[in-house]
Amino acid sequence: MKHIPAILAILLLLAIPLSPCTAAEPPERAMLDGSTLDPTAQPPGSVSPMDGFVDYLKAAANPDNHGLRADGRFYPYSAPQGRRIGYRQTIADKKLYLEGWSAADAERALREQIQAVAGELRERLRGELNQDFEGLPRASCEILLDFGLTEGVARLKPEFVAAVVRLDWQRILSPDFYARCEADWPDSVRNKAFYERWRNAENRQ
Repeated sequence: MKHIPAILAILLLLAIPLSPCTAAEPPERAMLDGSTLDPTAQPPGSVSPMDGFVDYLKAAANPDNHGLRADGRFYPYSAPQGRRIGYRQTIADKKLYLEGWSAADAERALREQIQAVAGELRERLRGELNQDFEGLPRASCEILLDFGLTEGVARLKPEFVAAVVRLDWQRILSPDFYARCEADWPDSVRNKAFYERWRNAENRQ
């Protein structure tokens, strides 16, 4: 259970809404124990674990920033699964074809999706494995969130979930295990990003 504080802190960071504007003074963030987390206390140039995970998801989904125009906003683009916007996200409102979507709003929506998937994973792990999601190592949480976002939590095979929970790296890094497809074609960009992220033992800490 030693991982619980770290995972809870990561999920709290996810819930903090992003603002497209630059704030003069970043607000303090309330923690579960009643203390506060001051973002200015983080060493300059460092990246929080969850921010690094979100950056990975964005790069794996849209590394070339398809649909990003000179005005700094995303507009719909063609993907194997149809028209998408931002980080391969579905187009929820037709007005986005004309107005576009700011990068901040696209990331905010992605973080909200992650939170929703985390809730589904909590229920599934508690029911199937009597396992608390927050009690898992960071690597297990991130891999389950990653695949839950793209494949759907309900569609994750029990043997896949079990291997990730116990961090069976030999199995996890096998192409037949992590390979994903989009519209019946291998999702080579996302597959390569996954392998490159986790083959490095330093990222597993």
